[in-house]
Amino acid sequence: MKKITAAFLMLMLCTTAFAANWQAQYPWAVDAVNYCMNTGILVGADGNLLLDQNITRSQMAKLITASFSLDKNRTNSFSDTDPSVWDYEYINAIEPYMLIKGQTFNGYESVSREEFAATIMAAMGASDGDTTNLTVYNDYNDIDRRYRGAVAAAVENDVLKGADYNINPKNNLIRAEACTMLHRAIMLLPESQRPVAGDVVKLEGEMSTDLIGDAQISVEQAKAWARDKGATAKFINIADTYWYYGRQTGLRPEILYAQAALETGYGKYGGVVTEDMNNWAGIKVANRNDDAKEAHESFETPEEGVRAHFNHVCAYVGLAPIGTPHARYWSVLSLSWAGTIRTLEQFSGRWCPDPEYAIKIYDGCLIPMSKY
Repeated sequence: MKKITAAFLMLMLCTTAFAANWQAQYPWAVDAVNYCMNTGILVGADGNLLLDQNITRSQMAKLITASFSLDKNRTNSFSDTDPSVWDYEYINAIEPYMLIKGQTFNGYESVSREEFAATIMAAMGASDGDTTNLTVYNDYNDIDRRYRGAVAAAVENDVLKGADYNINPKNNLIRAEACTMLHRAIMLLPESQRPVAGDVVKLEGEMSTDLIGDAQISVEQAKAWARDKGATAKFINIADTYWYYGRQTGLRPEILYAQAALETGYGKYGGVVTEDMNNWAGIKVANRNDDAKEAHESFETPEEGVRAHFNHVCAYVGLAPIGTPHARYWSVLSLSWAGTIRTLEQFSGRWCPDPEYAIKIYDGCLIPMSKY
């Protein structure tokens, strides 16, 4: 097995009530999580660990690359990767150890237990295990044949464990499981080769996208990008209003415009929020958190919807609103973290429960917009 020369895991965090009772919910992960926390491998923010969230393929690429010092000085063969995006070099590094791959990498997809275990063992340079040992599991036939040798090695080395005679190979891997499996892999190594405290690599990449500041993308660039994306005329034309309120508030308009693109499908909507509601950011009414149409704000004009979008973000970052804010603004302002948000990455888990929310805005919208 190759020597591990870097730490491997730091989970991106956002506000939930989960962390307070994680030990009760995941008693089997306590030793592994505590080990990772004590060595600085796993860190929290605001008391949250998000151990119940799925690991994505891009995150897997980064943590395994960092764990096993994989070679990043190469290019990958996938058609959906971008050299300007944070995960590119880690995808380059992990590709040779992916036992199953297609033409696309699909970095936002959740990773299965069998994929994660097999990739760990391949990156460690472990030989295939005896697949006949897997036949004791009821779901042996569910394990992809291309993974079976590596999965057998993971089982033989106690990196992957079954329960009730099931491996559950197709189940999505949650962060608690990822921490546990990686901890077990680390314990196979001599102590001198294990990670030490302070040698931490951020899982989602070195992303810190400031919300406050001057626009770094022009409104003309934004409109050109929106046109190429097949956006509606209404969405394209509202860009001028976004840049106007960017100057008024001090918030970067391209970030909010990118968020509006994600939330509305480039102005096409298609969900419970409809175009006539002029709600560019999926803003809820006060005291409602469900997904019904009536749980979302409606604004009289498209411009009023943009002003509300900026005011909503102002509550997050601690800036004064423009004009009279909508009711939900005050709901946000009452939260303990109101006024403390400084980066787009901190939207994940707050604006939206999706831990990949900020990355989807950044990678899917903001980076492509910047290229025009």
